[in-house]
This record gives sequence, structure tokens and C-alpha cells, in this order.
Amino acid sequence: MDQGQRFCEACGFDSQGQILAGQAPFQAQRPKNKKNNTLLLVIIIVVVAVVVVGIVAALAMNNVSENVNKGEIGIVVHDGYVSHDGYFLADGHKYVVYNVTVTNGKSSEMTFSVLSFELHTSNGSIYMPSYSAGTPMNTPEALSAGGSYSLTLGYEIPETDSGVQIVYDWLFDHGSAPVPL
Repeated sequence: MDQGQRFCEACGFDSQGQILAGQAPFQAQRPKNKKNNTLLLVIIIVVVAVVVVGIVAALAMNNVSENVNKGEIGIVVHDGYVSHDGYFLADGHKYVVYNVTVTNGKSSEMTFSVLSFELHTSNGSIYMPSYSAGTPMNTPEALSAGGSYSLTLGYEIPETDSGVQIVYDWLFDHGSAPVPL
């Protein structure tokens, strides 16, 4: 090689664009086929997220309440008391008032209506809640899957009668619990 010539080792050409003797001409090499793992990574993340959400939802449904089986409406009567105070209390009657929590153990929303809580009594009578006994008028119209709602239910019953259980009965949603009074 002459002193004035320069050689490019990468391409094998001299400074005048001639291939030098004994050198292989430059051939464009294809880049190594790199696999794009971004899509695979995104798919794995999505699958893991779906599995985690499913596990959390399943655990939430299984632990809705100690007293609620999956797919059922749970009612817990925490306490109760008797009252003789009220504007519209009939002679010979009393108010029985219960603090209740309802839990939706179903996997779907349930319709919620205060008027669906019946009090079954010792003499076989069934009573509807009484607003004058402290039952709230404004309650949610629905209870989400796994959700709970606490409220006070009051009933006007004869002095000689006593409550046995509270029953929730609305279309396809049913549940019951014994009462302390």
C-alpha cells in the first residue's frame, strides 16, 4: 500500500474507493435479529394483573362476613330494645327496635328495600317495619356485591308478642337472622 493511500478496515476500500488487494469488499450486514420482547412483557403483565384481581375478588367474596355464605344475603342482628314512646303507638302495643347489618354475599348487586325486612313473632304474626319506630326512610336502593349496610329497624307489635327472627325477602334475595328480644 502506498503511503498516500489510506485504508478503511471496516469497508476494505482505500481513500480513492478502490478495493485493496487481499481485502474482501465490504458487505452490508443485516443487523442481528433482535426479538422485541416488549409485547411479550406487556402480555405477561396483563395476565398477572388479571390473575391478581381475580384472586382478590375471590377472597373478598369468601370473606364477605363471618355469617354470610357465598351467594347468600346475610343478616346480623346486633342488639335490640323495647320502646313505648311514639306518636302513633296503638294501645296495648310496643316498639321493638333492632340494630341490623345486611351483607350481600352474592356476586351481583342486590335490590335493597327497608320494607322487605319482616319481623316474624312468637305467635306466628309477620310485621313490616314502622317508620315511626325509627326505621329510616332513606336507604340505598341497591347493595353492591360483597357490600354491607347497617340500619335500625323498628316494628310495632302487641305487648304480649315478641320477635323471633328478622327475614329479608325481596324477589330473588332472601336472608334471615334470630332476634334478641
